[in-house]
Formats: sequence, C-alpha cells, structure tokens
Amino acid sequence: MGGVLGTIMTRFMKIALAVALALVVAYPAAAAPKKAKKSDEKPAPSGKKSKKQEEPPAGPGKGIKKIGPGQYEIPRAEVYRLLARIPWFSTQLRVYKAFRNGKFQGYLLKYIKKGSVVRWAGFRDGDLVERINGLPLTATNRILLTIPMSNRIVVKLVRGGKPRKLIFRITP
Repeated sequence: MGGVLGTIMTRFMKIALAVALALVVAYPAAAAPKKAKKSDEKPAPSGKKSKKQEEPPAGPGKGIKKIGPGQYEIPRAEVYRLLARIPWFSTQLRVYKAFRNGKFQGYLLKYIKKGSVVRWAGFRDGDLVERINGLPLTATNRILLTIPMSNRIVVKLVRGGKPRKLIFRITP
C-alpha cells in the first residue's frame, strides 16, 4: 500500500500497538508495593551505591503490582481506566517498526520515560516486542479482540539480544 492509505494503515498499526501495550500495562495488579519503614531500611555497604527501587507511577497505572521477575498483576478496573486514556500513552514512549532482512519483526520501544506506567510494567528502552498472547503483531485486530477477555497477557520480546517474556495477570 502506498500514499495516503499506507500512511493511515501505518498510523493504525502504531495506535493498535499502543492499545495492546496499554492493555498489557492495564492488566497487572491491585495494590502498589508498600514502602518500607525507615527503621527497616538498611544502609548500603560503604563504597557502593544503593540501587533505588522504582516507585509505582502516580495516577493511571498505579494499580500495577510486580509479583516476581517479569510478572505483574493488575485489576481489571485499572485496565479499563488505562484504556480510557490511550492517547496519553503516546507521551510515555516512542514505538518504531523493526525489520530484519526486509521482514517485519515487531515494534521497537524507545524513549520510555522514567516513572511512566510503561516502564513500571516492565518495558525498557530497546525492547523489541514480537508477540502478544502468542499472536504476531501483524494480527492487531485479533490481539485487540482477545485481550479484553483474557485473564493473562504474555508479551514476548527481545531485550539485549535475549528472548524474554512479560506476564500480566488480570485480577477481578
């Protein structure tokens, strides 16, 4: 496709991916992790910087809960709140089509803002998203139709040349 129709289809694919990512982000969990009390905090060993744990975002996405490495929960109600703010996600990151040997591979995520819902949901700059719930990203209509009925979303991506999965469990 070329011309105006091709441009419209490209924009549609980016919007559809943003929706899919929003659904993924929206399907992580109920409560944000509790902050540790000051008396519970241990000082970092001398000479080493302590790695500050990321805080959940304020506002949309605050219901996302990390439950393990690459695993998240989110209440379904939070998913719907995030879906109502789809245009807002375009301020959180940039999404680019990725090709290898002329063949579409997925979408490359870049410029993810620190403290954003997208980052809190486990995505990082340079991630190449290849599949969502086992479907290639060329099947955006099927992805968009199946995600709202899902109890879990599995995002297959490549980070630093290594395959990874982010799993989002949707809670009632």
